[in-house]
Order: sequence, then C-alpha cells, then structure tokens
Amino acid sequence: MIKKGNPQFSHKFRLPTTHDIVDNKLAIGAILFGLGLGLTGMTPATGTINAPVRINALYFFLSMLGGHILHKGYSMKFGKTRGDYVSQPLLAA
Repeated sequence: MIKKGNPQFSHKFRLPTTHDIVDNKLAIGAILFGLGLGLTGMTPATGTINAPVRINALYFFLSMLGGHILHKGYSMKFGKTRGDYVSQPLLAA
C-alpha cells in the first residue's frame, strides 16, 4: 500500500505511534474478553445468540449488559466519552 504513494481515502498515511496502539482501556478490555471466553467458552456474539436457550448464556449476557451499564455510568461520572479517545476520523470529509 505504501508503494502506491497516496492512500485511497485520505491525503496521507496516518501510521500509529506506539502510544496510540496500546492504552489501559484496550489492555483491560482484552483481559476481560479473555476471562469471559476462558470461563464460559463464549464470545459476546455467541452469548447473545444463545441467551434465550441456555441458562449459562443468559447469565453471561446479563453480566455483559451489566458491564456495559457500569462503563456508561463511569464514563458519565468522570466526563469521558468515546469522542475523547478518537483523534482522527477514518475518512476525510
């Protein structure tokens, strides 16, 4: 891609720095995802699909939903929103 000279949807290539790649939110999210997958054997998609038919999938889905609600409350309390973490839009207008 870099051999072409210009990206297709922007004026220049924006390569991430090492600081942009890994932050605390990403590391904690990856750990929680791995714990959920290891303990239940389900990803969020399979847990959502199986929630109506399997009781353990329902518990998984409800705890995942609770985590989303807690994160939303934490974000609102401390003034952090998704927009605070996004620096550049993917496509230039």
